Amino acid sequence: MRVAELETIKIGPFLKWAGGKTQLLNQFDDHLPQEITCYVEPFLGGGAVLIHILQTRRPKRAFAYDINEDLINTYNQIKDHPELLSVALEMLEREHNTSKDKGIFFYDRREEFNTDIRSKIRKAALFIYLNKSCFNGLFRVNSLGNFNVPFGKYEKISLPTFEHILLLSRLFENVTFEKKDFRAVKYPKNCTVYFDPPYWAEPKVNGFTGYHKDDFTDEDQRALAEKFAALTTSGRKLFLSNSNTQFISRLYDEFEQVHVDARWMINCNGEGRKALKELFIKYP
Repeated sequence: MRVAELETIKIGPFLKWAGGKTQLLNQFDDHLPQEITCYVEPFLGGGAVLIHILQTRRPKRAFAYDINEDLINTYNQIKDHPELLSVALEMLEREHNTSKDKGIFFYDRREEFNTDIRSKIRKAALFIYLNKSCFNGLFRVNSLGNFNVPFGKYEKISLPTFEHILLLSRLFENVTFEKKDFRAVKYPKNCTVYFDPPYWAEPKVNGFTGYHKDDFTDEDQRALAEKFAALTTSGRKLFLSNSNTQFISRLYDEFEQVHVDARWMINCNGEGRKALKELFIKYP
């Protein structure tokens, strides 16, 4: 399939992800540049924005980073080994759906995932399986770095198809995926950068904002704001999403702030998913 043909097919993310941006892409489009030749995303997560940019702007170069090593491995396996990964996914889907005890099968796979697996393809396949079969599609680890989300009690699951994985693989052809903290990322001149960090939450307010054993602290938020300000040179275009709170608004008070409508999509109670405002910060 040629690159031009990819433009005619809507390719979506392959993961559920807390804070995923699929629902906000139309609102973002009003602010993102129409032409992007170099794109950098330091908090990759579920990849909705990256996939959208690759399809609609076709940058010549793209760099995607995350501190979640298993997440980055999964993207690289999709990029480099789509056929082998698809075989592994088909097997896991079949085994889950035909298992007499889905819970035992899930927890056995979770235990396997938390061991030292040599095969990067197997690790990626388990990552996707657990994401699709665990409670609400969350990714959460304990202080030891072990995935600990319980079973979502799904009798039947549907993992990404071979066609979906192959389309993503071709879309990712010119993307570099690396495990890296945003502080260590290199931001080329004249690039477009989108930051989607773990959102800041009011103290003692319940809510899922992170997925790594090391929390994203207030100091990290301040360091990110300093990095954002430091990058406002050399022709870069900068964008950032975060919670609509006084703390975040003050950190970026010198930049344009746009309120976008969002709905918390990962929740145990669908009726409790309330609309809310998020901040979309931009420069210039």
